[in-house]
Amino acid sequence: MFRYFIQGIILPVKQFLPYIHVKFNDIIDPDWDSKFSLEIEIVKSEVNCEINSEKEIEVGYLMNMVQAHVIHVVSIEGYIRACYYDVDLFYVYDETKNKGGNFPTHPKHVVGDSIDRPIKNFDEIMDLYSIERYNYLKTALADLGLAIKYPSDNRFYCFRAIETLRKFFDEKKELGWRLLYENLNVSPRTKKFIEEHSKERRHGGYKFTSHGDLDRILKTTWQIVDRFILFAKNGNKSLDKKIYPEL
Repeated sequence: MFRYFIQGIILPVKQFLPYIHVKFNDIIDPDWDSKFSLEIEIVKSEVNCEINSEKEIEVGYLMNMVQAHVIHVVSIEGYIRACYYDVDLFYVYDETKNKGGNFPTHPKHVVGDSIDRPIKNFDEIMDLYSIERYNYLKTALADLGLAIKYPSDNRFYCFRAIETLRKFFDEKKELGWRLLYENLNVSPRTKKFIEEHSKERRHGGYKFTSHGDLDRILKTTWQIVDRFILFAKNGNKSLDKKIYPEL
């Protein structure tokens, strides 16, 4: 048996929650092919979670899974009080390895760091915001942030970011997608992969997506936005296919 402890806070800290204690038994995770239990205790704005699993769980996936469950729990109180609560989990302790530490909220292992961005200068990107046509970029970048904030729903936010950029090229769906493919050198198969994984969630349902596919969706979406910013800064000229092969 593997045991983990996770700590965090509920925001806003001034809007205390009542004492909450819930336990989920025998949660089946198809991605890890194992069962685990999750106990959540919330005192005012502090969150403490205990996880017991049949198998070892990768820390990044563990944090994403626990965050999704905590959000579902506090959403009940948010509904009752007509209040929005945010969840910030930041510390994880692995009892089996007797090891703990703060966990970063940014998935560098998936999308890279600032060094990996084709344009790293804040002002260069900010300049685009002054042009009304690039309002689409504002919305797309906001959705990238939400994809990280709510990792279990990243497919929804990722596809919305891409679809927003499609509207930049043309409001007509078929023409907009064709122009995005041609100018950013993105394969229709790539768009379809993300769209298929997001479809059920976008329409209010739920469909399982593996941890590996969620990472692939996030990484690919980041690359598409990278290419769009390069395209915009280059005077809306199509990207060189030799330098930027089909994605």
